[in-house]
Amino acid sequence: MMSGTLTDTLTVQEWLADYRACRLTRSGETRKVEPKVIGLLFLLAREPGRVFSRDEILHALWPGVTVDADTLSRCVFKLRRALDDNPEAPRFIETVSRRGYRLMAAAGDREADILKRRADEHYFQFTQSENEAAIILYERALARNGRDTVALAGLANAFAQRAIRWLNLKPGDAPRRTMQEALESGVFVSPEGGKVLNEAHALCDRALSIEPESAQALKAMGLVLTALGRFADARQCYETALKCDPDAWGVLINLADIEGMEGFAAKALDLLERAFEIMSADYDRQSALIRPWHAALGALIADRYRQAGDKEGARRWYRRVLEHSPLHEDALRGLAEIPDVPER
Repeated sequence: MMSGTLTDTLTVQEWLADYRACRLTRSGETRKVEPKVIGLLFLLAREPGRVFSRDEILHALWPGVTVDADTLSRCVFKLRRALDDNPEAPRFIETVSRRGYRLMAAAGDREADILKRRADEHYFQFTQSENEAAIILYERALARNGRDTVALAGLANAFAQRAIRWLNLKPGDAPRRTMQEALESGVFVSPEGGKVLNEAHALCDRALSIEPESAQALKAMGLVLTALGRFADARQCYETALKCDPDAWGVLINLADIEGMEGFAAKALDLLERAFEIMSADYDRQSALIRPWHAALGALIADRYRQAGDKEGARRWYRRVLEHSPLHEDALRGLAEIPDVPER
């Protein structure tokens, strides 16, 4: 996965890192990073695959200086952004819950990395054909390394989405859009739905047996447990995943589903807004994964404000969606139905 002299330069897959110049280069593209950010990369690269504790990193990067955990979290966030690393399915920097961070070296198979990245891009489109393509690609990645926790979790997610959205639909039926719709349809208690969920659950079990604190596997297990109606267990999985990666917007959205279904509308709305802000901050770097969700999530937030009787909040969010996606139908329709109040 990496080569070079750690004192000056380092190659991490497609990236060339220059320590002295505080620079990352890829295919002619150059990105300047802060000294602490490049220092973090070089520190983790001393022993790829080993988990460096937070205290160890703080001592190495800020010797003799007292800094808080948020400072390190921001440094990790900046490094991920610089590397175009997706915290939902990391290729470079992995957060290990309650332990620290590591540079992912075990998955040094370049072809497997490409397969997983393509699978993620298909999965996040949330159409039936794209989901099935993701399943094929995750399975190909696992054929190369059956202990790849990211691929195991990705395949579990895709199996769960197959059941949630498309399984047992009648001709002419629209895909189910939400977990609540799927639960109310009874698809999960059908023989076909039960089989798919069992397969997804087994994949999550495998991933967590290999990496008990994998944020990706915990997120996938949370989705499966929600489908099984085990909301308390699912919530625990999601909360643990967020301790691993507070910026995991997919986890926040899934957790909001549970809060909403259990009647905690305010909590659900807060989680959705947090997810939207994280997605907005990272949109340009992860557009293939975020674009299918971004405007729809903003419109959903606006709808929730409207349902709560907060017309001004709804209007503000519909406009925010239209600033980014000027022709978004739900936002246009929603805004038109809440006209501005004329001044007196």
